[in-house]
Amino acid sequence: MEWDKEKALESVDGDKELLQELIQLFTDTMEGDLDRIIQGKENCDNDIISKSAHSIKGASVALGFQTICDFAEKIEKNSKKNQNDSLSDDLNRLQELLEKAKEAGKSL
Repeated sequence: MEWDKEKALESVDGDKELLQELIQLFTDTMEGDLDRIIQGKENCDNDIISKSAHSIKGASVALGFQTICDFAEKIEKNSKKNQNDSLSDDLNRLQELLEKAKEAGKSL
């Protein structure tokens, strides 16, 4: 997973404890967003999928998690075009990346 740790630390003026808290908040929120994407998929609700992916995208880029941002952006764009063929694979990948983000936060 691509993570710009230096960018993330810079955004909190080097405060590792604060960054750990922000990553914890991000991963907790991301779990809810992933659940909403799954529900959106089950209900064929592209609006929910798009909004949840957008939320993940914004938060992940702010913390330097570029790979997560890229997958979330792909899901967001595809859902707006009603092209969800790769959604299951993309969701699996985001769930893997979520676990890596949790590990990154603990390793500070």
